[in-house]
Amino acid sequence: MIKRLLALAGALAVAACGGGGSGGGSAPTATAELTVNNSVQIAGATADAALFSSEFDQLANLGVLGSPGGVAVVEAGGAASVTLARKTSQLQAITSTSTTLVSVSESDDCPLGGTMSISAEIQNPETLSAGDNFSLSYAACDFGDGVLANGSISFRVTSMQGELNGDNVQVGFDLQIANLEIAEVGDGATIDGDMSMSLNLAPTASTVSISGSSLSVTSGVESMMLSDYSTTVTTDLNAFPASITLQSSGFLMSSEFTGEVQFSTDIALQVSGENNPTAGRLRITGANGANITVIPLDALNVRVEVDLDGDNAADEGGTFDMSWQELLQENVI
Repeated sequence: MIKRLLALAGALAVAACGGGGSGGGSAPTATAELTVNNSVQIAGATADAALFSSEFDQLANLGVLGSPGGVAVVEAGGAASVTLARKTSQLQAITSTSTTLVSVSESDDCPLGGTMSISAEIQNPETLSAGDNFSLSYAACDFGDGVLANGSISFRVTSMQGELNGDNVQVGFDLQIANLEIAEVGDGATIDGDMSMSLNLAPTASTVSISGSSLSVTSGVESMMLSDYSTTVTTDLNAFPASITLQSSGFLMSSEFTGEVQFSTDIALQVSGENNPTAGRLRITGANGANITVIPLDALNVRVEVDLDGDNAADEGGTFDMSWQELLQENVI
């Protein structure tokens, strides 16, 4: 559910237009104590968070790890600027070489109630340019597909190379998500945080890299926060289904456990199509050098190894084989 909501948050943003310790929060956070008893729950929450951060890859329309596929960010952002530009006579004289930002804005009714407001400062109405700014806000916006949105998203284009409709596009964004509430029937979440994103899109391969200082998601009594996080998703589009490599790292706090853990894919995860990872390794570090290792066995099964003494070997009785479903179902987020 949270992965779908996060994917929707990303789509909303563009459819209209080392050691332990604290992960960068304002106050120090105690490092989580790892035990054999809590190892599977921590492993599940952390694996879910690592896969969760990769959901923003769908802004490049990659459709990785179960995401339904999203809106291509470069096309959607360009469409937003074109739509706004055509409604503003001020922009008719702007050429593609202009370095002057012109402000435009509009407010629209959502399909089944509520409003969506868009404002932008853009250089060229026919494309995205470095320095373009977009802000979107939602007030009880009902999109008619069971999704209701409140809150705001803003993003700034930091780099742009290539043509929006061309075969090779490289684009960068800085995003801010401010208390964005996305609700579906029977469920919902609030997302808040920052993110820098770069997309390198080509006919045969795509790479999406994201990083940020903080990204939090709250759903009812459950919550998670990523800090100092970084994720890179590379997709070979020549393969069918697409062959995907996922690298992820950062710090995680979760309502599923006490304290904070550090995680890193020291061996990149390998994914085929929309399946679970089939190879790679995710290492999770807690207090006193204790660690948990998540090792994909295949698309259906996974191994969790517990090393409480930090000697880089699984402890006796500390190896657990299970299905991906069993590992991830412990966590709603």
